Amino acid sequence: MTLRSRPAAALLASILLTSPAWAADPIGLVKTLSGDATVTRGEQVVPLTAGADLFRDDMVATDADSSLGITFRDDTTLSMGPKSRVALNDFAFDPAHDDVKLGVHMQKGTFSMTSGQTAKLAPDKVSVTTPTMTIGIRGTSFLIEVAGDE
Repeated sequence: MTLRSRPAAALLASILLTSPAWAADPIGLVKTLSGDATVTRGEQVVPLTAGADLFRDDMVATDADSSLGITFRDDTTLSMGPKSRVALNDFAFDPAHDDVKLGVHMQKGTFSMTSGQTAKLAPDKVSVTTPTMTIGIRGTSFLIEVAGDE
């Protein structure tokens, strides 16, 4: 490494280590993807691919004629239809330390969700919200459509 590249490398390392998206463990991953989808992390919008890690505070969106399946670390699954957007607001899965929770905000689109271990261990710590309502999940599967701005 040259002397000129050391400050740039130090800056890059600082950004990577202090960014919540890179500093935290993944909360889940893109299990399936048909078409195009993106994730917004802070100010960055990045195209998604099957197998991509997802993190707390990510905003996931699908394009028209696209669908995406997410599997969280607790085995909760979330499927998204075309023109859908969801914020992955809150997640923890550390049963040994009684730290389990899942919170998503479905902003618009069509979703299918099947609850995983968090709903079985702490059903009161699973929250699904939309712009007009909150759903308490007690270990189930459901389908929801959220009308939103285009």
